[in-house]
Amino acid sequence: MRKRWAKTGEVRGTADYDDLLAALMARRFEKRQGLHVPFHGGKSADPIYADWFALDQTELDGLDDWAAPAGLIHQAQVRVAAHYHLDDACLLTAGSSQGVATAILAAVEEGGLLLSHQGAHRSLLHGLLLTGAKLRLVADAWDSRWQVSWPDVAALCEAVGRLRPQAVVVTSPTYAGLAPDLGALRLVCARVGTVLIVDAAHGSHFGLGPLPPLATDLRPDLVVLGVHKSGGAPTAGAILGRIGDRISNHRWQAARRAVGSSSPSYPLMAAIERAVIRLGTSGGKEMSSLAAVMSTLGGPAVFQPPPGIAYDPTRVVVASTSSSRQELSALGVDPEYVAPRHLLLIGTLSTQSLSPDLVTWVAAQPAPGAALASPTLARRRREVRAAFLAASEVVALQHSVGRILTVPLVPSPPGIPLAWPGQVIDRQLQAQVRSAIAAGQEVLGLDAGKVTVVRGSAPAGEEHRHG
Repeated sequence: MRKRWAKTGEVRGTADYDDLLAALMARRFEKRQGLHVPFHGGKSADPIYADWFALDQTELDGLDDWAAPAGLIHQAQVRVAAHYHLDDACLLTAGSSQGVATAILAAVEEGGLLLSHQGAHRSLLHGLLLTGAKLRLVADAWDSRWQVSWPDVAALCEAVGRLRPQAVVVTSPTYAGLAPDLGALRLVCARVGTVLIVDAAHGSHFGLGPLPPLATDLRPDLVVLGVHKSGGAPTAGAILGRIGDRISNHRWQAARRAVGSSSPSYPLMAAIERAVIRLGTSGGKEMSSLAAVMSTLGGPAVFQPPPGIAYDPTRVVVASTSSSRQELSALGVDPEYVAPRHLLLIGTLSTQSLSPDLVTWVAAQPAPGAALASPTLARRRREVRAAFLAASEVVALQHSVGRILTVPLVPSPPGIPLAWPGQVIDRQLQAQVRSAIAAGQEVLGLDAGKVTVVRGSAPAGEEHRHG
């Protein structure tokens, strides 16, 4: 069930498509000896990678330049923009994280205020370090039995109206596939002049078959789409889109060049384009089929989203126990992640059917236990960038209560921080870290049982705010 890229048959565009992949294939035997990889006469020195290296071109004549696209890459981005109803699209070869960092850099001035929510991805850190933005978080809405969360739109609207941030980043759909209605947030952002950034990394396949509408239908100012998540592209293939003119063209271009590599992968850019062509031609039929396959997973252990929250039927949240990971491994199934109260199964475009053993296992699982207290936002004593760059020391987790973090603590996957730099470690946070470890999650920022904190004590009299 873990995301995998599988060749399930080439999907061609219309006859007049002179797309990037076709151009790369035409030039695969023209690559010059000694450029970048051991290559001669169109053959790689390592036959395992021959096909990839044959397409691994650079900014040769006729292949365009990602930093200033005017030819093939520009044409690919125009096609991608048309599919996703964007005014501008940028192909990304460093994943959705590159898109989130670029969006923040484009939208927030140095030291400006950035609003987000409890379930935001750790990639916000990249944009915060680049801009020195002041991060403010609002609590998510939670299902306390399943420990599944989603953005609290009402709380975000209230905070935007009160704080008037330069930008707000909201994750929709969530990793678990939940997509609240963001219409009210769009309206309040427009009213106060806040840039709306939607992190739709897990929604590049939306708008097809029975899936919820695309995030771009909301007309946010900037949107991030991870085509490698469920859209059929190889890992790290993503898109950053711009809608409207709230982000100026010069700011848009400067930000994407600043964050992007000067040597982007041409095979990956071609694969993104081909994946979007596939979604646009056969995606509706394929997503309908995939949703039908995933719907065979049912029982008391399958999470049902609350009324009014759209959800992705190609993802299934199942209640987890301490033995879930081992039991699924015995069935030959890799869950996307296993958290303390639930696990996530994701179907892909290559998922044609499910093992009867998996269907039986899910149906036999018990519902989650009694409700737990929802995690609260840790107290904040310093801004993220200031804490990250502060003089630091390493202390054991059990001796860290009251200390200020300098790096986030992030169960990965799903990559959502339990606490950010500048926030204070308390006993609830320690318990959350231990619970994640017990579920088999890797907690980034915890190394050999130790965490990195600001050296010494916090200055007396500093503010103690939540979020």
